[in-house]
Amino acid sequence: MASKPVIAATDSLVKVRGGCVMRRFTTLLALFAVLLAMASPAAAQDYRARVQGAVLDETKAALPGVTVTLTNEATNVAATRVTDDAGRYIFDFVEPGTYTVNAELDGFKKAQQTGVRIQQRGDVTVRLVMEVGVHTETVTVQAENVHVQLNTSSTNLTLERQLIDQVPLAGRNPYNLSTLDPTLTLMAGNANENRPYHHAYANEYDAGGNTRRANDVLLDGVALGASFKTSYTPSMDAVEEMTVSKNSVDAENGNSLGGVITLNMKSGTNAFRGSGYYFRRDPNLNSLSDPTVTLRPGQDTKSMRGTKLGMYGATFGGPIKKNKIFTFTSFEQWDDNKPLTIVRTLPTELERAGDFSQSVYNGRVRTIYNPFTSVVNPTTGRVVRQPFADNKIASSWFDPVALRMLKDLPLPNLPGNVDNWQGSVNEHVDYWNFSQRVDVNLSDSVKVFARYGQFKANVYQQNPTQGRMFPVSGSNRYGMSVAGDVVWVMSNKSTLNVRGSYYNMVDEYANPQVLLGQEGLEQLWPGNPWYSSLYVSPYVYYPQVTATVGNPTSNDRLGRAGASEWFQRPDAWTGSVRMNRYQGNHNMKWGGEMRAYYGEAARFNPINFQFRSADTANSSDSPDTVTTGNQWASFMIGALSSNSTAVLVPLQNPDLKAYSAYFQDDFKVNDRLTLNLGLRWEYQPGPTDIENRLSQRIDLTQAIPEMQATPPAMPAQALQLMQSKGYGHIYNGAWIFTSEDSPHAWKVRPNFQPRLGVIYRLGEEDSVLRFGYARYVMPTQALRDTLGAYVDQYSGYAQTTTSLALISGKPQQTLSNPFPANVNPVIQPYNQAYGRYTNLGGTAQLDQYNQKPQINDRLNVSYQRKLVWGTIFEGNYFFNYAHRLPYTHNTNMMDPAFRYEYKQAINASVPNPFYNYLTPDKFPGQLRNTKNVALSTLLVPYPQYQTLQQFSTNGLKGKTHT
Repeated sequence: MASKPVIAATDSLVKVRGGCVMRRFTTLLALFAVLLAMASPAAAQDYRARVQGAVLDETKAALPGVTVTLTNEATNVAATRVTDDAGRYIFDFVEPGTYTVNAELDGFKKAQQTGVRIQQRGDVTVRLVMEVGVHTETVTVQAENVHVQLNTSSTNLTLERQLIDQVPLAGRNPYNLSTLDPTLTLMAGNANENRPYHHAYANEYDAGGNTRRANDVLLDGVALGASFKTSYTPSMDAVEEMTVSKNSVDAENGNSLGGVITLNMKSGTNAFRGSGYYFRRDPNLNSLSDPTVTLRPGQDTKSMRGTKLGMYGATFGGPIKKNKIFTFTSFEQWDDNKPLTIVRTLPTELERAGDFSQSVYNGRVRTIYNPFTSVVNPTTGRVVRQPFADNKIASSWFDPVALRMLKDLPLPNLPGNVDNWQGSVNEHVDYWNFSQRVDVNLSDSVKVFARYGQFKANVYQQNPTQGRMFPVSGSNRYGMSVAGDVVWVMSNKSTLNVRGSYYNMVDEYANPQVLLGQEGLEQLWPGNPWYSSLYVSPYVYYPQVTATVGNPTSNDRLGRAGASEWFQRPDAWTGSVRMNRYQGNHNMKWGGEMRAYYGEAARFNPINFQFRSADTANSSDSPDTVTTGNQWASFMIGALSSNSTAVLVPLQNPDLKAYSAYFQDDFKVNDRLTLNLGLRWEYQPGPTDIENRLSQRIDLTQAIPEMQATPPAMPAQALQLMQSKGYGHIYNGAWIFTSEDSPHAWKVRPNFQPRLGVIYRLGEEDSVLRFGYARYVMPTQALRDTLGAYVDQYSGYAQTTTSLALISGKPQQTLSNPFPANVNPVIQPYNQAYGRYTNLGGTAQLDQYNQKPQINDRLNVSYQRKLVWGTIFEGNYFFNYAHRLPYTHNTNMMDPAFRYEYKQAINASVPNPFYNYLTPDKFPGQLRNTKNVALSTLLVPYPQYQTLQQFSTNGLKGKTHT
């Protein structure tokens, strides 16, 4: 039931960009063809490994011309190299698995090492010694399963399949394995959201400092990130290995602040294999043994007995054609029902009739006052109000919309006036996950794989009441990832890799049980469609109503659950090419990659009503909220708080591109010393919008002609205070939008990221000292999420109307007419019609235009030594120096000295110099609607604006030691 309206919403919203789909697909094919033709290698962030080494004779002399064969023991797929003049060989793009290495040369016995375990992203050294003898004889050595890192200084932790199969993981989410690295910190806002359909979870880790939501999350070497969320999470049973890196000195790694999390999915082999599981949790089998639980006669106890869960899944893999074509499939499905405890404070039957004479809070009945009777006491200057007689509100004061809303709000199910509705909500999850991987060996030199993964989850909470105003949540979630990869061994020294991927996801609020619809709004406000411009989504949910009580402060959120009705449908594709070249002591690779992110997103937040106990307290000046005031009394008379809002959020379509190129040389200086030398280049030019709706910046150097010609009549107190500190008002400001000639919202320069590693072998092959340094730069998609956070960049299209503040203690609007057309109407979208005058008289929020993204400089020093019984000891020191950390800066801030010196005096009400100032097209903001303002709002450099927030301002620094 939950999915049907969501599908309809999808259809209506996708059409906004429907004309762009074919154009984007054509562009994708063209760009990928160019990458293929140029063969400029790519930053592939490869999950595959490298096997290298040397072949020596019994005197430790190098043997050139030896034929070395690397054979996968599971698939029998083999690759062959010939040693160079120094006896060296190297295999790249090696799939994780167990291998046999053979060496053959006339006049020598065959040398063979079996059981060589190759991990994901590993770099394994296998040194073979050949004895003089008959060619038909073979000397076989069983390989050790552990090796010290002799060729790379990167800091990685690889977790193999055996560990994945044996370790219990919360939520059956493979990314939970990351916590086995003690230097990684899970920073999820809600640690319980650890299921595989929670898109954000994989990127909630801090890998060594300041990388949360700025990691590069990869599956089979291709990106999954859609802003800070990931598109697809595979089933646990489909995962072969996982690698976590916090300081990769390999220049192929980037598009992050240093954290790289890589999953590798299982492949088929020459043997048919499979697995299956079924799990069921039945709450009826749980007993109630808690002696503190008191049951009412006939009470349903299911919610007290826990979760009802049914899960099943299976995997199957094997050969389609032995030694050539392999397949691996996985599928799982969940039917999850868990009770969630809900506690709310709801108005009692007496309170709904206006009787608050028995409403007890913290042991006392709070006296309620009528805010509409507020007057200023001429002697004390303090606002005073008249109490309601007998603490009862006459029906003539009832707000008609409040009465209509009460019909959709259940009565308490417990006695008392606090926490008087207690119960549970059943959260139902219907989830399935499917993946398919096919590996094809076209020839000894060409190998291909293709992989498809998809999941779908409907999550919704069942309303335990008949009231649509009761807060329940729900969501519709979908993820899909497709990838293809080709490796061509061009010669004994050159290998080409081409890769492409496409992925998308859906994460959106959805719960049909609490839909209100346009007809519901019309029933609440008959004949007063003040809300008509606020709804972009065709799905209209109940307005959010928050009732807040003070001392102690607590609030109850009713109506729409959650902070917003999120709607996130990002798409992305990647294309890359990479070349490996081995020349003498140099193991080189170079390449480039392009990533494209686009799609529709918004965090709709149309109507938010606030009702406070302070609004029916004894005064608006330092109200006594301990003994006076009641939030439900404020609701009954419709006394809206001044922080109620009507918010128009447009559907956002930011497009981002990311380009990168790199060169890496692993230079073996001699048998003991190896250098990792790399340089990476990244360029992410900033977001664009296909209709050029984005804002770029506000230019505070440009004078406002009309204000220069007709300055506002600034109150004398404001002028005197500003002059006392040598300040003056600056009537400058010009809003600048993107255009065809300048389509990017930010100005970002290309950046270079150097990499350096030093590996020095201390013993034969049992101990090594390593040093690594790498620079990483925050990617644009991590600077501001593309999942609805671009609303500030859509000035003119996005509008927020805030209810007016109290005047002499009196509310200026009511629930039945929350935004009066003649006083404070809902601000209509004017798009770019006001040009440079956009946001004059209002609040402006923008990202810093000349972007200098955060930099993480990372280094590690480590010592590794092979001990007995297959054990390696490693001591590691890691340091991260973060600079240009982003923060928010208010460019229109009052000097704090005013507050320190004049204290409450600067809160005095003074005539508003911008009341009905100029014309609405030249001064459109809300500031023109109020007759009086606080003196403090005029003690700023640019009083014609309210707050001017600049996000992503660079300048802070941070250090992390591990």
